[in-house]
Amino acid sequence: MANYVFKTTIDQNEYDAFVTSRKDCVLLQSYNWAKIKDNWGHIYCGAYEDGKLVASALVLKRYLPLKQNFLYIPRGPIMDYENESLVAFFFRELKKLAKKEHSLFIRFDPNVIINSFKMGERPNGHDPKAEIIIDILKRQGALHHGFNVAMHEATQPRFQAAVYFKDNWENELPKHTKRLVKDSVRYGVKISYGHLENLDDFCRLMAMTEDRKSVHLRGREYYEKLLNTYGDDAVIFLAKVDPKKEYERLHKDLETLEEDYAKVTEKAPKKKKQLSDRINGVKRDMKMYEEIGISKEGEIAIAGILSVKYGHILEMLYAGMDVRFKKFMPQYEEYIENFKWGLERSCTIANMGGVEGNLDDGLAKFKANFNPYFNEYLGQFDISVNKALYKMAMFGMKALKKA
Repeated sequence: MANYVFKTTIDQNEYDAFVTSRKDCVLLQSYNWAKIKDNWGHIYCGAYEDGKLVASALVLKRYLPLKQNFLYIPRGPIMDYENESLVAFFFRELKKLAKKEHSLFIRFDPNVIINSFKMGERPNGHDPKAEIIIDILKRQGALHHGFNVAMHEATQPRFQAAVYFKDNWENELPKHTKRLVKDSVRYGVKISYGHLENLDDFCRLMAMTEDRKSVHLRGREYYEKLLNTYGDDAVIFLAKVDPKKEYERLHKDLETLEEDYAKVTEKAPKKKKQLSDRINGVKRDMKMYEEIGISKEGEIAIAGILSVKYGHILEMLYAGMDVRFKKFMPQYEEYIENFKWGLERSCTIANMGGVEGNLDDGLAKFKANFNPYFNEYLGQFDISVNKALYKMAMFGMKALKKA
C-alpha cells in the first residue's frame, strides 16, 4: 500500500519543477497564479509518496457573502487521475482542509483531455478513460457537472484550441492563412514584441475590443500584474502599420503604373490588361486608407496579444484589435510570430484559449485558420462540504452570474 503524506506548504521551486515536468502542465496551476488572483486566498497542497511530490494543487479560496467561502482548483489538481489510491488520499485530505477553512464546497476542473481533433474531424464519444476517471472521482464524493458545450456553463471553457509544434507545423497551415499573412505584409503590417513598453497600446486595443463586443475583459492593472509576475516569460505582441507612409507609397506606385500604362500600345493588350488590374488594385487599397483616415501620427498599433510561457506551454491569454484595420488581417501574421516566439523558448504547445463546444462560433472559426487541435476537457466537479448550504450557494452563484 502506498505511503502518502499531505502537505499544505511547498517550496516554490519544488512545486513549479513538478508541474512544469508534467504533460498536464498548465499556467493556472503555476505557483505564481496566486499572485494574479490576489483577491482570493490561496493554499499550496501536495501529496508525497516516499518523500517525492506526486500530486499538487494551487487551491484558491473565494470569499462569499455572509462570511462564507468555497475552494477552487483551476485546471487541477495535477495528478494521475487513474491512480485511485492517490486520488482517494488527496481528496480525503482536501476535504479535511475544506472543513478546517469552513468552506461550503470544493470546485475543480482537471486538466484532463478526453478528445483531441481537427475541425471537421470530431469523433463520436470520448476517450474511454473519461468514464473511468469520472467514476473514481464520484467515489470521492464529487459531482460531475456534465459535458457542457457552452462556455458560460462552467468556470473554465471545456473546449480549447491548441497548436502542437511538430516539425512541419508551419508548412501545414492552410493555404488561405498563408495568403492572408502575405496580404498583411503587403499592407505594411509589421510585428514586434516587448513587455511593459507595449502595455499602453495593448490596453487601448483591448478597450476597443470590449466596446465592439460589449463585454468586460480585464483592466490595465491586471495585464500589468501578469507582465510583472511572469517577467521574461510574459510578452505582448503588437501588429503595427504607418497609414500615412503606406498611403504615400501607394500613391507613388499608382503614378508609376499609370505612366507605364500610358506607354503601352494597343498592340500589347495582355500587358495593358495586367497594368489596368494592378492600377485598380492600388486604387482600392488607397480608398481603404482614405476610409480609415490617413494618420499624421506615424506608426500605430492595430492588433495585440498578451501571452505567457509556463513550462512547455504557451498560453495566449488576451487579444485585441482596432477593427478599422480588419482588412489588413494583422492577427494572422501576429499569431504566427507569437507561435515562433514560444517555439524558440522550448514550448511544445500554444494554447489559443476557449471556444464554444459546438465549434460554430466566430472564435472557433478564426482559430481554425491555424490548423489547431480542438481539445475537449473532462469538465467541472464539485465536492460538497456543507451539504445544507451547498444548494443555497449554487442558487446564489447562478443568480449573481446571470446578473
